[in-house]
Amino acid sequence: MLAKLPQEVFDMVAQELPRKKDLKSLSLVNKATHVAVARTLWNSLDLSPSSERALWQFKEKPIFSPDLPAFRLATRLNFHSTFENNSADRCPHKIDVESAGSSKYARLRDNALSIIDVIPARRLLEFSWDLGTCIPGPVLGRHGRLAERQPQLRSLSLTTTGGCMIWDHPNLWAFRDLRKLCWRAPRVDNVSAISTAIRNNRSHLQHLQLDFVDWWRFRDQYYPERDDADERLSKEHFFEMEVLGNASALEHILASKGKENGLALTEEVPSGITRLLPDLRVLSLASVPVTAHLARGFDFSGIKSLTLRKCPGWTCFLGEIMNSGLPIKLSTLEIHDHGDVRGEYGYLVTDEHSSILVPFLNAFEGLEELFFGITDRTMTPAVWKQTISRHGATLRRFVHHLQAWTNDDSIGVLEEELPNLGLLPEEIGELEDSNPLTSIPNLECLGLSCVSWIMIRILLPFSTTATTTQSSLKVLHIRQTEEQRYQGSWFFESPDNSIAPIISNVDDPPSRFRANTPWQPIRPELRDLADWAFGPQGIPSLQVIACGDFGHGRNVAFRGDPTSSSFQCDNMFLCRRREQHIPAAEEVPAVESWRYPGRNANWSIFLPTEADPSTHDWAAIIERNRDALQALPVSPLLDYNISD
Repeated sequence: MLAKLPQEVFDMVAQELPRKKDLKSLSLVNKATHVAVARTLWNSLDLSPSSERALWQFKEKPIFSPDLPAFRLATRLNFHSTFENNSADRCPHKIDVESAGSSKYARLRDNALSIIDVIPARRLLEFSWDLGTCIPGPVLGRHGRLAERQPQLRSLSLTTTGGCMIWDHPNLWAFRDLRKLCWRAPRVDNVSAISTAIRNNRSHLQHLQLDFVDWWRFRDQYYPERDDADERLSKEHFFEMEVLGNASALEHILASKGKENGLALTEEVPSGITRLLPDLRVLSLASVPVTAHLARGFDFSGIKSLTLRKCPGWTCFLGEIMNSGLPIKLSTLEIHDHGDVRGEYGYLVTDEHSSILVPFLNAFEGLEELFFGITDRTMTPAVWKQTISRHGATLRRFVHHLQAWTNDDSIGVLEEELPNLGLLPEEIGELEDSNPLTSIPNLECLGLSCVSWIMIRILLPFSTTATTTQSSLKVLHIRQTEEQRYQGSWFFESPDNSIAPIISNVDDPPSRFRANTPWQPIRPELRDLADWAFGPQGIPSLQVIACGDFGHGRNVAFRGDPTSSSFQCDNMFLCRRREQHIPAAEEVPAVESWRYPGRNANWSIFLPTEADPSTHDWAAIIERNRDALQALPVSPLLDYNISD
């Protein structure tokens, strides 16, 4: 029966078997399943650098032979990095300029080409270069090897860097069958390549993701003459005019500027003019300016996922969609307020622009994922109630991250995380008595930027003693960004109020890190939360408490070896234990003693690098909710203010 399934359906079945030993057993059923499992196992070829400081050298050192399954069967080729080093000048070009010896960038180029050349021509469907470096011309230039050998690509994902001043120029002209295009951290000279790719794939592009990292920096580089009055319209409509490049539709849209109502989304588009991207299903923009006029160019009755991260003009964009009269069929919505309206000469800080979110949520139903990070501290109860009333029946993942912006006369504008989600004491009491989130029958993942003792009060209605309804909550994410740890860690004890080492002295006996000891590396309130949540009076369905900042996929947020005195951990998972027994101190080596800080045997600590679905059941749950953990990143993908 399995042998008769199409490969796509078989892949779906295999994905439900995350343990490698299960796949191996399946491959031994017969020859047909062996071939099918091989295609599943070798479908994706993933390569990552050996170090963030050596991006030109890959961990994997395969034998480059086209006869090997890894090359013969792969349809996806991914070069990817963890971006733990988020300096914008991380490209090997910088090392080549500052040091003598062999070119590191040339080694990156040659290593990449040696892999691309052994993959059969016209085999790949997906290619990603997510290293945060320039892309070598021989790989993706005008006569690059990828365009020559794999022009049929369906998905292209690029993460480059705007900080490198030695430029290679990617050329995407050859790719005419793209369904998915992602480009993060492009340079200003890459705009024409982006525009070309969009124009050549406009009729069938389904997924578009762009992240300019820092719009204000990008804008000033693209329009260096800031005082030119004629450029104001260009700056406002940069995305329409320079990136999308659909001149005929854009001219008609902009012709409505100045009219009282303009061109509504419901108006019939004139003959010969089509929507900007008629088949679009996923639109994800970060640090990209958007306008009401841009919204008029899209068919939002077909878009299923919308992400706007720190996009100037996002309120007008949502307002135009809401007022269009067209049905909104979003299943995923992520809104991350940029926190300030920055004019030509400074900052204007306001909370009023967040108020569009409640009426927008009221305009439709059916959201499965809602992630919102706003700066208006008064919006928490209103958004929660509106979310439940319109989307409670379908919602599975809900994330709320509150960033408050304050104006300090001596320093300027400061961004702060409010540990209480901006809730007043009486509002916290109301949530403790009756939390509207408990009315979501299928809520699987909840992420909130608040400290543990408030989280307990918010979650009390989910407990076995407070409700007769079976909770579906499996992942709880306590969100404190790494940038805000200077205010004090919500997770770890430390005399200097900074991130504390999990193990302060390797000579200390393991019992020091167990319950009822004079000093605990984990803050008592976090330990109390885990003891309660995983205990008999807690939330039976809960499997994982994720702690920390996972934005941009930075899952490896720890430094050093757990046995060393310098070990520091920013992110961690507190996971429910199946075994109800903590080994005696003498049974546990020092390297493992930090895993058991609780008062009972219901939970233990794991590091992000241990989240392997083939080894741990809880890791499969993390993988399923990874988009929610990575949503609303506060720190930039690349920081132009730091040096490598």
